[in-house]
Amino acid sequence: MARIKKPSLRVKKQETVRQRAEKQLAKSAQPRRKKVTTATTKPIKGAFKILTKEFHPIKISKGKHAELLTSKVTFMPSFIKESYAELKLVKWPTFRQAMSSTFAVIAFSVVIALFVQLLGYGFDKLLKEVVLK
Repeated sequence: MARIKKPSLRVKKQETVRQRAEKQLAKSAQPRRKKVTTATTKPIKGAFKILTKEFHPIKISKGKHAELLTSKVTFMPSFIKESYAELKLVKWPTFRQAMSSTFAVIAFSVVIALFVQLLGYGFDKLLKEVVLK
């Protein structure tokens, strides 16, 4: 007579609170990437390829002055290409960092404006009281 094996039930260990917190922390530490749709990037890439393509306006066979007349022409100057490549290397601030920086600039501007206004008021009073009397 053959023995029938009973299926063994595996009990999944429950995670501790610390393990769940560490897993959540590791998950939130990974940078989020925004998905760029191809509908918006394809025309830009196509236009960039056209603008950076080199054209030869005059076609002349090899000769004495062929190098002068067959120079390469591009529609986009090289500094635009280089600045576009440089912008790809920029680490842009997050929305929260941009908002906090904007708030700091606005607050600093208001404080300086009030300081200049108080100086103007003080010098006005000084001029009217001391110099004009």
